Amino acid sequence: MLKMAPTTEEELKIRLYGEPSKLGPAEQFIRNIVEVPFAYERIEALLFMVCLQEEATSTFESFSTIEVRVHITFLVLLLIFFHIIYI
Repeated sequence: MLKMAPTTEEELKIRLYGEPSKLGPAEQFIRNIVEVPFAYERIEALLFMVCLQEEATSTFESFSTIEVRVHITFLVLLLIFFHIIYI
């Protein structure tokens, strides 16, 4: 829906169109959306809220994976270090 947001010029034309019932269904829908204050900003905020938990979980899992890889690498290096010292 955000991708089909009208330009400022299109929005003005739809608002100033005389008889709304003469518009097609798509144009009537856009006109109704345009009448809502900050409609597209609200939609963006709702999308952000919906995706936030999933994004946070994904990011946390990515950091956990990186942390495990670093931890394993550190242990391997530590074992090699101790092996070299005691030889």
